[in-house]
Amino acid sequence: MGCAASTQRPDVAAPTELQDEQRADSIPPHPRGPDPATKAPPALETEQPEPTVELPEDPLATTRLGITLRGLRKLRKALEDHFGAEAFATLTTGDCKSLWVESATKARRCRLVQYEPVVDPADVAPPLYFISHAWKNKLCLLLDAVERFLAAAADTTCVWIDILSVNQHSDTLAQKQDVAAFSDVVQACSGGTLVVMDVANCNPATRAWCIFEWAHTLGAHGPDGLHLALEDPADRQSIYGDLDVRQAECFFEADKTFIMGQVDKYHGSADAFNAKLRLQLLLEPLSYAVDVRRLCRRAAAAAADSAGAQTGAASEGGTGPGAGVGVGGAGAGAGAGAGAGAGGTAGGPGGGGGTWDWSALEAWLSAGGGSRGARSAGDAAATAGEAEAVKPAARALCIVAGAGEGKSTISALLCAAAAAAAAAAAGADAGPDGRLPSGGAPSGAVTAAHFCKYNDQRRLEPVRIIKSLAFQLALKLPAVCAALLKLDAGVVSQISDEAKAFDLLLLKPLGAHFEATTATTAAAAAAGAGAAAEPQRSGAVPTSVSSGPAITGGVSSSSGGGGGGGSRPADVVLLLDALDEADPPPPPPVAAGTDTGASEAAASAAAAASASAPAVTGNRTLHLLTSLLVQLPPGVRFILTTRPDAAAGQVVPALERTFNATAGGGPAAGGGVVLLRPADFRRKAPTAATAAADASKATEPVVDAASGGGGAAAAGGDGEGGVLVYRAVLAGGCLPPDEAAAAAAAARAPPTLSDVYGLYSKIWGRSVLAAASVGVAAGAGAAAASPSAAASSSSSAAAAAVALQLLSVLLAAQEPLPHSLLQQMGLGGAHVLGSLPGWGLLFFLDEHHVHTLHKSVVDWLSDPRASGPYAVDAAAGHALLGSHLAALRHSVTGSSSSSSSKDGATARSGSGKGGSGGASAAGRYTLRYLVTHLAAAAAAEAGPGTAAAAGAALAATAATAAPNPATAAASPSFSLLEEVLSDLPFLGAALRARAAPGVIAALGSRLPRRLLSAGRGLAGDVLRSMRTWLQEMEAAVAQAAAAGSSKTGITPAAAGGAGASSSSSSVGEEAVLAAALRAPRGTALYRLAAGGWAAQLGGPLAAWRAAAVMPPVESWPAYEGVLRGHNGNLMALCFAPDSRQLVSCASDGTLRAWDVATGAAAAVLRGGHQCIVRRVAWSPAGGGGALIAAAYEDCAVDVWDAATGQRLHAIKHPGKAMGCAWAPDGRRLATCYEPPLPPPPPQPAAAGESVSSSAAATAATAGSGVEEGRVEQQEQQETEVVAVWDALSGQQLARLAGAPPHSAHLAWSDCGRWLAVAGMKAIAVWDMARSRRSVSGDAAAADAAGKGGSTGSDAVASTSTPPVMLLEGHEERVTVVAWQPRAAGAGGEAGGGGGGGSGEEPMPQLASGDVYGTLRLWDVAAGTAAMELLKVHDPQLTGLAYSPDGARLASCGPWDRAVKLWCAASGSCLAVLEGHLGPVADVAWSPDGALVASGDWLRTVRVWSVAAALGDEGARRAAQQEQQRQQKLLQRALRQKEKEKEKDRLAAAAAAAGGAKEVGAEKEEEEEEGDDDDGEEADPNRHTDRVTCVAWAPAALRLAASSSSGAAGADTGAAAGTGAAAHAEALPLLVSSSVDCTLRLWDHRTGACLAILQGHTNAIDTVGWRQGGTRLASGSWDKSVRVWAVEAAGATVAAVGAAAGSEAAAPAVAAVSGRCVATLRGHSSRVGAVCWLPPAGDVLATAGMDGDVRLWRRRREAAFVADAAACGSAGTDDAGAAGAAAAGSGESAEPAEPEDEEPWECVEVLKGHKDRVCGLSASPDGARLASGGIEKQIRIWSRPEGGDGGRCGGSGGGAGGSAAVSSPAPEGAPSTGPAPAAGGAWRCTAVLPVGDMMDAVAWSPCGRYVACGTWGKEVQLWAEDAGAGGSKGAAATAETPGAIGAEGAPPGPGQGAWSCVRRMAAGAYVHGLSWRAESTQLACSCSDKAVRVWDVGSGACLAVLHGHTDVAHCVSWCGAGPPGQQQLLASGSSDMTVRVWLKQEAA
Repeated sequence: MGCAASTQRPDVAAPTELQDEQRADSIPPHPRGPDPATKAPPALETEQPEPTVELPEDPLATTRLGITLRGLRKLRKALEDHFGAEAFATLTTGDCKSLWVESATKARRCRLVQYEPVVDPADVAPPLYFISHAWKNKLCLLLDAVERFLAAAADTTCVWIDILSVNQHSDTLAQKQDVAAFSDVVQACSGGTLVVMDVANCNPATRAWCIFEWAHTLGAHGPDGLHLALEDPADRQSIYGDLDVRQAECFFEADKTFIMGQVDKYHGSADAFNAKLRLQLLLEPLSYAVDVRRLCRRAAAAAADSAGAQTGAASEGGTGPGAGVGVGGAGAGAGAGAGAGAGGTAGGPGGGGGTWDWSALEAWLSAGGGSRGARSAGDAAATAGEAEAVKPAARALCIVAGAGEGKSTISALLCAAAAAAAAAAAGADAGPDGRLPSGGAPSGAVTAAHFCKYNDQRRLEPVRIIKSLAFQLALKLPAVCAALLKLDAGVVSQISDEAKAFDLLLLKPLGAHFEATTATTAAAAAAGAGAAAEPQRSGAVPTSVSSGPAITGGVSSSSGGGGGGGSRPADVVLLLDALDEADPPPPPPVAAGTDTGASEAAASAAAAASASAPAVTGNRTLHLLTSLLVQLPPGVRFILTTRPDAAAGQVVPALERTFNATAGGGPAAGGGVVLLRPADFRRKAPTAATAAADASKATEPVVDAASGGGGAAAAGGDGEGGVLVYRAVLAGGCLPPDEAAAAAAAARAPPTLSDVYGLYSKIWGRSVLAAASVGVAAGAGAAAASPSAAASSSSSAAAAAVALQLLSVLLAAQEPLPHSLLQQMGLGGAHVLGSLPGWGLLFFLDEHHVHTLHKSVVDWLSDPRASGPYAVDAAAGHALLGSHLAALRHSVTGSSSSSSSKDGATARSGSGKGGSGGASAAGRYTLRYLVTHLAAAAAAEAGPGTAAAAGAALAATAATAAPNPATAAASPSFSLLEEVLSDLPFLGAALRARAAPGVIAALGSRLPRRLLSAGRGLAGDVLRSMRTWLQEMEAAVAQAAAAGSSKTGITPAAAGGAGASSSSSSVGEEAVLAAALRAPRGTALYRLAAGGWAAQLGGPLAAWRAAAVMPPVESWPAYEGVLRGHNGNLMALCFAPDSRQLVSCASDGTLRAWDVATGAAAAVLRGGHQCIVRRVAWSPAGGGGALIAAAYEDCAVDVWDAATGQRLHAIKHPGKAMGCAWAPDGRRLATCYEPPLPPPPPQPAAAGESVSSSAAATAATAGSGVEEGRVEQQEQQETEVVAVWDALSGQQLARLAGAPPHSAHLAWSDCGRWLAVAGMKAIAVWDMARSRRSVSGDAAAADAAGKGGSTGSDAVASTSTPPVMLLEGHEERVTVVAWQPRAAGAGGEAGGGGGGGSGEEPMPQLASGDVYGTLRLWDVAAGTAAMELLKVHDPQLTGLAYSPDGARLASCGPWDRAVKLWCAASGSCLAVLEGHLGPVADVAWSPDGALVASGDWLRTVRVWSVAAALGDEGARRAAQQEQQRQQKLLQRALRQKEKEKEKDRLAAAAAAAGGAKEVGAEKEEEEEEGDDDDGEEADPNRHTDRVTCVAWAPAALRLAASSSSGAAGADTGAAAGTGAAAHAEALPLLVSSSVDCTLRLWDHRTGACLAILQGHTNAIDTVGWRQGGTRLASGSWDKSVRVWAVEAAGATVAAVGAAAGSEAAAPAVAAVSGRCVATLRGHSSRVGAVCWLPPAGDVLATAGMDGDVRLWRRRREAAFVADAAACGSAGTDDAGAAGAAAAGSGESAEPAEPEDEEPWECVEVLKGHKDRVCGLSASPDGARLASGGIEKQIRIWSRPEGGDGGRCGGSGGGAGGSAAVSSPAPEGAPSTGPAPAAGGAWRCTAVLPVGDMMDAVAWSPCGRYVACGTWGKEVQLWAEDAGAGGSKGAAATAETPGAIGAEGAPPGPGQGAWSCVRRMAAGAYVHGLSWRAESTQLACSCSDKAVRVWDVGSGACLAVLHGHTDVAHCVSWCGAGPPGQQQLLASGSSDMTVRVWLKQEAA
């Protein structure tokens, strides 16, 4: 095989159109093969045919007897009719042969394909594909597989199947000849072999005859000819692991011997064969056969055409059918690899070698020591001039030229030469692709190659590129092969991260290769082996090097270092062709009418700047090279080709930076890069002048190339080169000879791109398109004169319409389109394809796909300015493709009604697994691009003038193109898009096929914003849902697939599915459904998911629904997406000038670039920093938006090139870099840093030491002077911490003095004149126009000093510029500043100097914020604050950003977790955006004004829609509250100022009194201020932080109901109501606790909050109801437990939010009150669990982080204060006496609560846990407690018999009594229990070793089980054995489940052994548990946001309830009320909501 991994196929001379259509196909690999050992088994041959006389026949006749797909479908129908559908479904191939084939052909003794009654002779033709299968497999499986994998082929494509094409009568001569011709059949099937697999039935890797067929396929066609489809990773690993030809089974030993001989013949050894096939399975490489084959043949044809001249032409593109006839064998006899002689003379493969000159490449190879081709001494001397022009030891060689100049042709010739050399080295037949014309290219120059292609997304995926390169390397390098074969094929197939793929597949294997070759070379040198120093050919692989099987020969282990004289390992050369084609497509234009919310001027400015911001690392192939491939060992070198304008014109600079091009005038250590042009590879007259000119050109090719679109040669030169595709098109026969000659004469020399476009115009002018236009122009006169002429004109118009549709489809295609897809659309017939202009050359059919010759064809057709009347509207193509693929999707996903039929065509087109047809070419294309086409068409239809065109295209299709009914009746594209997005099977299949990112990209980037909310709003819903949850959806699919194939028994349902019936085919649908159910309940997506989708999936999930969400969430929040990916606190962010991208920085030391539309992380920029990134800034549009700057705490400011993702400079500072800001010109960069603390002064030597006392005094004096100098230096340095730099050169332009201390934030005004720096209590403002004039005056001195790139205070010593003003007024450090943008129409910056510099333009407004949260808006000119807002954020203001029009201002702060929008003119609050779950660090406004982005310390970025925020009801309501708060603060500030004045007035009078009065006054003021500060009121409608616990009341509360209506209120304790009681109603109350320090009581029927219970001063972790339902207990982080009384308030009120005037009566809302009746203190840390002991609930158990379990009981005595204090201090070991004393003195740190209505006492403290207790639960009888937490154990505590459940032996009842303390079981004494306290205390009777930390423990209502939810992602059920027997699973010890009783005594009641009886894998951390009342089901809440319901008896997961958008912390099952209410399940989450789920039970 060649370095390009091209498919080796025999040449077919003069192919017809259909034959070319059937050329070898690179369809992805496929399954299973036949076992000829079992073919035609004798046992099945029941009848012996009568002897017949046979006529002589060609022994190879069977090689021509294939059957077409059309004939195969007819045959299937005949078999189904004969056997019946059910019998046919189970019929094996062997049974079909014996039961039907033999009898059907018995009379004629012929092959079945020759039996005309069954097979039409028209359906018999030479085969293209060989079908490998096992006869034990089902015949329907074989036929389905053929249909599936040839779905892209025409129905005339032929296949060869042995049961059909082999004579099945064993006594015939034909049968013997057919079996003997197997290898010839494989050779004749140029498309390769399709392997039909059924691994579960018979693994073909274990069958010798299957392997025989595979061996012949690999030998005849190479790895790409073996097509295996292994979609299941488990199947892939099974085949991969079992494949060993030596161990394969065979029925006869002679057959095995024959097969092994064939393997050795074609592959050298069994190891080599095994390695080839396993590598194919492992890596699934890409194929470049089409590119290499056509480029090489066209180059040879062009060389032959110009053989008489001294110049040659090489085609950049391919050729069509008929081109290159006879060329393939032109040089085949010269020997493979013989093309490297004499500098590329003629005689190499394919001839034409004389047109190419490879001397420059040879010189580059020789300089690196890795030359592969032999060159004579004369050749080397003749090319001395060229060698001198090449830099020595350059690691990269880059061929740079414009479009069509021959770059890819050179790459293809190098690959062809390498393929021939590899085949020759292996001693095997080179094959067709090994005999391609190579133009005399060096035979071993390239080891592996990749060809980028702009219209094939597969070739642009980095992981696919890495796998393809690894495959090619493994074929040549044994050590690489050995390393790769150790990997797991299933794991490799799932790799999606390019860094991981690079490390695993390239870096480590190549490292092993160079280690092996280096060791071998050293050993040979030490042994004196002279051959080790002699250069070897690439094919010679020393056996000592081969750590793996030699496959096709490897790179030599040592070679002469070109000129070095020493021996070193040969270089490995990787070729990457057409880097420019990996550039991202240009972004779609900004759609008109978008709801930006910005002014017209701002929108137009943003649109003008949209083209000025390159996509960050948009060229992923270039980024792969510069970031990963460059890390390969130095022995790996690179040949690259590209246009000079690739990567926004930065491709060449990026390569020079990557490979360390010459720095400082000398060669760099990295080797550098050589830049050449295609003209440097063409042979010229060998004159001295030419050699000198070539040497000159070789050193500076890029300058010319970059100067014009035609490339270097286009600018002039020697008349050669130019745009070579021009020559290819001219010679392709598209024009008559005379016209072609005229065009050649008129063209420039060399031809340019405009000449190529002119040639295209001529070709189009002779096509049906031009003829149709002429016919139409002739008018009706011709029709009247001649009816036949009219008919001809009409026919021409129809043909032109069809051709135009086909062109539009080809332009809209995202990949080369499958031919079958075009046929289905009525556009794939021979007459239609033939009508395309230049068919066969400009457009051609190869490998069943339609290709385009060159990108210039597409560019010309897409640009109306260039193509004029022939321009093609791609939007019409999008509409056509979208409508057809929308109809096709049902067959792809199996979602149509006919998909369930056993014999329907739709069912057959699906795959064997799950009905997915995604494995076919058309199916894969549909899943990837259906939404893309519909979104593009919808966007075009929404724009002016394009909707009519798209509609006309659809109408024309219906009229002219053999219409598809679905296409003809298609609805408009947007309606069709909504229909597709409502198709759950399609979305699920897209998710499984990893096409979901494409769906997001299509909806986010192609669909105008206004269309997202059009129609039902489904497009916007799906985008929001998938963009938010994509990562989790993909993880759920991967997890479920892994769980389904594992042996752990974890079901997909447990891993995240919707029910126990989940399967791998539905896991995608379940993941989509889970995300959709998290949508707001008022959206179309939620209604669709909760209704149709849930019912569609069926199962238990369909019976569950979210009955209520509290508070109701009816619409999407204002943020459009949540971006996750950082691994540290987010610090800052900013938008790109085009508003399409966003970059953020974090404490993880990285920058991340995001695609705003899709939410995808486009790139991660790592500079090797291990510190916080403080600030990031994107250069403005004025500088092209090409640079990104970031400030790091390790004293550096990095400047990055956005297009390539490379760091240009690292500007060092003396201290921590704190900020950076760009000037509007995009060139100047301002930075500030925090100066380091000065080192301490040296201490003088003490007396008596080595220095005398006088010397010490002198030293002390000197030290004092040094210290003073240091202080001065520090002060000076602190004022010069701001500098201005030239970002491109890194030169310091100015140093700005006078900055305030602690400067940390900079802002540059958009006029470029003013720079503001925020610091301690002040803001410094510089006039940069004045500074710039100062800099220009000192520039010469700075350049002379040579310190342009230096840093520090001495860089530009004479340019220190003081500020023009200092704004003071802030009371503390100013954290952020921002300039208001200029008003619309303001003039631009004059010369980049700052807005004219004349001072005529007024200074803009400046906003600033400080650490106190104060926001000031400054009138800078006046130096005063025009407006001040107090405590805008708590506690400080961290981010400010103006809208582009300057009308609005966004701010953010940490602890209130909000973003606020303000009116810049009035200071009024417009909206408060809530949603962040952590402190907000920064905010940024997009340049188009439509979006605001904010980032928080929880590593997330939220992108907000400004329009949605301003229209959001909640945001406006919060803004009104903020406005009221600001008014209160303003009034308080005014009063405070008045008090300050009064204080100053009284100060003089109070001075005589000694200050006592002053102190008193201060206290009085503090009290008054405290009165003013009422604190934050609780939101009456919702929790404002995460919900930590929910609990249903165990008994329904009897409430008074009323029919009156009114407003419901919830005033921090009770909901007041009015109205007369009408009837009593029982309502099970639901309570929730939250981190917002409140408890809330809910009415689940209406979702109304009935009461808010406040009192805790910190977060509440837990809440629990007493058994009667009238008392609540809550535990908090404030270390207290509060007991609340809950009761009905007597009346009810109408539901909040009920529609006025509604016909249906609104449900009544109960009036409930709650008050705190007791506060229990005693825990030394936060309380995490509470539990009331049944049955009466007289005792309350609590536990917390201190590890104690405390028992509390209500005191009945009158004197309780002292006892309460004593109990409160009983939690510490020595607290008894101290606590009593403290209580008696009234000075306790935690005082008792004398005002409690109900005094409580701590009666016992249970000791034993060593860490915090998170879960606590009591048995139903109240006699036992279970507790567990961090220490991975559950402790069972038992109450002594006869005890009262709470008292320690009755003690503690009197005054002065203290709580008893129960001790833990003694360590090391498992059989000895704790010593009981006096009177019999609770004691630990068992310890259950859970093995993982747990958050929840729950005792079942039946008392049998204890359940725990663990961090090990499982639920465990523990049960106590009956009696005192040993545990089922472990010994009875103190650390394992068992009995713990008194020594020598048997366990008492309740002390039996425990064992874990069931483990249920939840797939996520379990945070909450709740039992259903009858103990048959258990619910758990999990970290993956889901609530799971389990069947306890079977352990099956009954349902997974999705809806929460964050971690589900708690769950509670309702046990009160009627049976209907007992189906209620409540859950609480970090999303701050409580959800109530309802299960509808069957009657």
